[in-house]
Amino acid sequence: MITGQLLRALYVSAKRGVLKRIFHFMCHGHLFRKYRIRKYLQGKSPRKLQIGGGYHTLDGWLNGDLIAGDIYLNATKRFPFPDESVDFIFAEQFIEHGDFEEGLLCLRECYRVLKNGGNIRLSTPDLEALCSLYEDQNPDVDLNTAMERHRTQHNKKLTTACHFLNDCFRLWDHSFIYDEKTLRIQMEKADFSNISRHKFGCSNEKALVALERHADVEWMKNAWTLILEGTKDK
Repeated sequence: MITGQLLRALYVSAKRGVLKRIFHFMCHGHLFRKYRIRKYLQGKSPRKLQIGGGYHTLDGWLNGDLIAGDIYLNATKRFPFPDESVDFIFAEQFIEHGDFEEGLLCLRECYRVLKNGGNIRLSTPDLEALCSLYEDQNPDVDLNTAMERHRTQHNKKLTTACHFLNDCFRLWDHSFIYDEKTLRIQMEKADFSNISRHKFGCSNEKALVALERHADVEWMKNAWTLILEGTKDK
C-alpha cells in the first residue's frame, strides 16, 4: 500500500526534477546505450567522446558518465565501443577520481577505441602546482587568495595550507593526483605518443580548443591545472 508519506516524498522528488532526471538517464543513458552509440558512430566525422563530464555536456560530442550525459559509461571497465571508432577523447577533472591502476586501464581503453591518428586531451589537478601553492610559491596566485576562494566555494572551516592541500587530495572523491612526469609515464604505458602539455583552452587541434570549464576565476586556468594531449600513432 502506498502511504501518504511515500506519496509526499514522490511529490517532492518529482517537483525537484529528481525522478525526471533519473528516468531520463535510465532510458537514454543506460537502456538505450547501444542504440545511441551506434547512431552517433554512424553520423558525421569527427566522432568525439567526452568522459566523465557529468551534466556539463559538449555539443557535437557523445558524453559518457556514470550519472548523466548521453550514455552510461563506467570508465574503469571496458568501454562499450568498437576498436578505432572515435577521433577525439576529452576528460576534464576525471582521471584523478580513479586509483592508479584504474587510471591506466582507462587510458588503455581510450587508446583502443581511438582511431589511428586520433587524439586524447586530459585535464587534471597538478600535484607540483598544488605543492608550490602550499609553499606560497605558485607563480599564478598567492596562497591567501587561493585559500579564500576555497573557503568561500568549498569549505568555510578551512584553516591552514595543510588543510587546503588535504582538501585538494580528498574532496570530490579524488583518489590519485598526478604530476606531469607521472601522467606522461602512464600515457606512454598505454602506448600514446607525441605527448604534449597545453594551456587552459588551447590546443593545436581545432576540436580540442576551449573545452575546459573548471575555472571560475582567471588565475585558476594556470594555477593548478595539468593538461596533456597524446596521439595514437598511425
